[in-house]
Amino acid sequence: MLIDDLARILFQAKPFVQFGTKLEEGEDATVAVPLSMRPLIIAALFARNPRPMVVLLAGEEAVERFVRELRGYLGGETVLTLPIRDDLPWSEKPPQVRAVGQRARAIYAMDQGAPKLVVASARALLRCVPPAQSGVFAPLAFTVGEQLHGNARYDILPQTLTLMGYERLDRADEPGSFSVRGDVIDIFASDAISPVRIELFDDNVESIRRVVAATGQSIGAVAEFEVYPARELALTRDAVDLATRKLLISDSGRKLPKNAAYHLDLMKQGILFAQSELYLPYLYAQPTTPMAYLSPETLVVPIEPRSLFDDASRYNEEIESAAKAVDIDLAGLFIKPAELDFGNQQRLTLLSLVSSGATLDASIEVKHAQIAGSDERLVASARSLTLAGFKTLLAEPDRRVRESLKLALSDAHLTFVDSTAREASTGDADSRALTRPQLHSGAPADLAASQLEQS
Repeated sequence: MLIDDLARILFQAKPFVQFGTKLEEGEDATVAVPLSMRPLIIAALFARNPRPMVVLLAGEEAVERFVRELRGYLGGETVLTLPIRDDLPWSEKPPQVRAVGQRARAIYAMDQGAPKLVVASARALLRCVPPAQSGVFAPLAFTVGEQLHGNARYDILPQTLTLMGYERLDRADEPGSFSVRGDVIDIFASDAISPVRIELFDDNVESIRRVVAATGQSIGAVAEFEVYPARELALTRDAVDLATRKLLISDSGRKLPKNAAYHLDLMKQGILFAQSELYLPYLYAQPTTPMAYLSPETLVVPIEPRSLFDDASRYNEEIESAAKAVDIDLAGLFIKPAELDFGNQQRLTLLSLVSSGATLDASIEVKHAQIAGSDERLVASARSLTLAGFKTLLAEPDRRVRESLKLALSDAHLTFVDSTAREASTGDADSRALTRPQLHSGAPADLAASQLEQS
């Protein structure tokens, strides 16, 4: 992949060697780097050493932008998001099933120490979740050629899916739903964009196909598929028994929710309802936060830590105001910003160049080339940067424009490597792959890459 080439180039430069060496030795590092360079640095670091990483930013919009850029380098399977949920535990509206599914996938990856990049905002970490030992976020796994087993056995699969927050319908046409017709099971996973159809033969998975929700038309086969929960709790017998004791027997010292007796009766029947997560503090002895799921080998990357706490504080004010309006005790449902813990794992802190008072291990400067206006100006900038010792990269997603750039570079007698052609020949082509011009005399400088964007 292109990112592998970029990582090799970047980590020859002095500032990258400085903080990269500290990370390799298991130490924390603090780096000053401009906003535009941060996704590339994280992607290159992951490509160089795939490991569980959690990137923390201020604001959901910043998370969405960061995720898009990371996926441009690493692909969608590697980069996960842990989004905020707009539905509150006491809300009468149904939960955001897709957000729940995305959170579940991310939290499970964090817990398992999977080599994934999880990106989250500070405010998304304030909502409490069941403790790690609850197993709530574990998925159901289906693999072609293997037999259904455990909680996915055919005879108890509907019950298991219901416990995970899924709704049984005649047709699985919305996230968080499923249908069973003989040996054919349709499941619209909580974080999926389309359902899958699982066909069985004597409890063996014969095929798994993605289908169109409205028509059932097959749109592609897959070898395996994971189904993540549609709720951030599970009404297990132990959980409901604990809730019963807390609600009816012991004095928990907190005001009971309205309709608690009716809701408890529903929970005893295994029935989920809109306000089920209001009872999280009753169903579990010690609700926790997503960061409690971090595996020991995780690299935590807080970006502008001060802004993270500001983001969490603003969201906390919104939550407290909403809870006060309906007289809800937030203990066990949300933590305070002061309780936000980034864990004891290795840490790479990214700051802006203007941050004061921080002890830096490296400082990375980004220079923007002036290339707008014409191909001639772009070629001139590429030539001057390459002669100055930079590895120069031209990024262009449009194939026809790339071909035009290649002609312009050839006419200017600039030697270049076309990474799109190279990756296509190896079956690793990327629609965003770049044309990389460089003179043979070019060598890495302290700034190892200059990003050129054609406007």
